[in-house]
Amino acid sequence: MSAALEQYRARLFGLGYRITGSASDAEEIVQEAFLRAMEHAPEKRDGLEGWLTTVASRLAIDRLRARKRTTYLGNWLPEPIANAQRGMHARLENLDTLRYSFLNALEALSENARAVFVLRDIYELSTRETAEILELSESNIKVLLHRARKEVKRPESDEIERDRRDGAAILMRFLLALQGGDLSTVRALLTDDAIAHSDGGGKYFAARKPVIGAEKVANFWLRTTPAPHEVREAKPVFVNGLAGVFFRFAREKENAAPAALFLVELGETGAVRRIYSVLADEKLRSFERAF
Repeated sequence: MSAALEQYRARLFGLGYRITGSASDAEEIVQEAFLRAMEHAPEKRDGLEGWLTTVASRLAIDRLRARKRTTYLGNWLPEPIANAQRGMHARLENLDTLRYSFLNALEALSENARAVFVLRDIYELSTRETAEILELSESNIKVLLHRARKEVKRPESDEIERDRRDGAAILMRFLLALQGGDLSTVRALLTDDAIAHSDGGGKYFAARKPVIGAEKVANFWLRTTPAPHEVREAKPVFVNGLAGVFFRFAREKENAAPAALFLVELGETGAVRRIYSVLADEKLRSFERAF
């Protein structure tokens, strides 16, 4: 039975990760689904995939609802997956929907709408199958999917290629300008509608709400960028479809994070339109182990 289950690990991990935004939750969802399968597996082996998809989807929604009920201090960002970590799930499909900005956009949806969007548009389940999994009517599924599609768009191929091709170089220019205190260059490397998101987990210094607009973003990062002597290590990475740098810091201030992941997404002009800074310990544990 274990061999039969293993072939579905990547599928279930991807499902749990997209619904919850948490890689650690997704891992636990897979393990729980496998345990339940070994205890109560369907008699017909050809029904195993559907059975596991149902169990994992419901577990993921429960996890998402529990998180949404909990007060989180500041801006909640998805848990990143390092490329090396993703190697454990080499069969993950639809990699465009693992893009960090896409996962963050899913946060705007209700729990049911998010699950419907993932099951229908990413896993390509039918309306009937999705309704059965979520125990909703087919008409509700159609309404939820319509709302989700209006709110969230899958990344375009040119967006994906632009970040893959140019993201690292633009990010290095941006970081060098920050280190040099060069406001005009920092501003020039941002789109007018740039937004900076930070997640300190309620423990480390971070903006509690997204910082919106190029001027505010530039000034925020010029004020908060660590000095060169505070940086112990800076490793270029490519994470969830975006160029980034993983930092380790010398902790010289009480509320300073020991590590951070800094990601950028480029706009149509090639300037930075989104910045994501993840400092929360629980979001970086599995990521740190990958290096």
